[in-house]
Amino acid sequence: MEKVDFGYVPEKQVLYDITLYARPGQKIAFVGATGAGKSTIIALLMRLYDPSEGHILLDGRDIREYDPEDLYSIFGVVFQ
Repeated sequence: MEKVDFGYVPEKQVLYDITLYARPGQKIAFVGATGAGKSTIIALLMRLYDPSEGHILLDGRDIREYDPEDLYSIFGVVFQ
């Protein structure tokens, strides 16, 4: 994720300037308080929503270039 902004409605952003990196093969966990944006980040990574600003890249390619089924096959999501 590079400089990602997102809001469920355009006039109310909930994420601002988020930049995250992961190395190949690295496992990532998002842990935090209720309302911190964990589920929103997962929804963006799985392309259930697109960021209003910034880019989400996978292997250097924008995730909008991937078939959604390919994205779903590489992510494992476990909610509490």
